[in-house]
Amino acid sequence: MQHDKDSHNNLYQQEFEQLFMQHFPSLLTYGFHLSSDRDLTKDMIQSLFLELWEKRPPLHSVAHWNAYLKKALHRKIVQELKRKNRTNHTLDTTLSVLAEPSYEQLLINFQTESDRKAKVQNALQNLPLIEKEMLEARFKNGRSYEEIAAQTGKSKQTVYNQIYNAIKKLRKTLVKKIQ
Repeated sequence: MQHDKDSHNNLYQQEFEQLFMQHFPSLLTYGFHLSSDRDLTKDMIQSLFLELWEKRPPLHSVAHWNAYLKKALHRKIVQELKRKNRTNHTLDTTLSVLAEPSYEQLLINFQTESDRKAKVQNALQNLPLIEKEMLEARFKNGRSYEEIAAQTGKSKQTVYNQIYNAIKKLRKTLVKKIQ
């Protein structure tokens, strides 16, 4: 019984670390735009993930982690800026970023998101079929590593390693396309 609990905790920890590594860069950029303070942003991201770790929600229960984490980070940064009573300039900058985006900004955001999706789709096409299928099973269909292992006849560790390597390849490909 204890072994099952330890195994579950290890799996949760691996998934949690993967969630952190996947979203940290975009959260850092987003938070920096809100606060213009890199250290504050890092602190708030760590605080956010610490709260998540302590609550330990089922990670598959959130469909759109990016939106969820950005909203939570937004709330934390605004609360922290108010708490610290930053200078009016910083608050004005923050409030202007938080203001309703213009129609032009919405179009730019839409185009940027479309471009980003196209780049991800293109990068996915360059992956081997088994890696694409595992990524889809894990992230699109929400299957656990154990379920994917049973489906493919591979060990759970092999599935984890292949998904990790696929994500690593995607990151490498996408970083090259951005630069």
